Amino acid sequence: MLRAIEGLMLRHRHQVSQLITDVVASWDAREVSEKVEMEIGKDLQFIRINGTLVGGAVGVALHLFSIALTS
Repeated sequence: MLRAIEGLMLRHRHQVSQLITDVVASWDAREVSEKVEMEIGKDLQFIRINGTLVGGAVGVALHLFSIALTS
């Protein structure tokens, strides 16, 4: 079964690729954003906060490292 599917995918990969491209291109950015937020819910805010904190910590660490190197 897997070999048959693999064979079909290899033969029709350009059509599958075009189908995926067309579907994604037809998505409305606002609608997709709203759907993602609805599915993820409260976790999205948690992810944003963690990303901000981790990004800030890495930024400070890199800044301190660059200061240490130039001193």
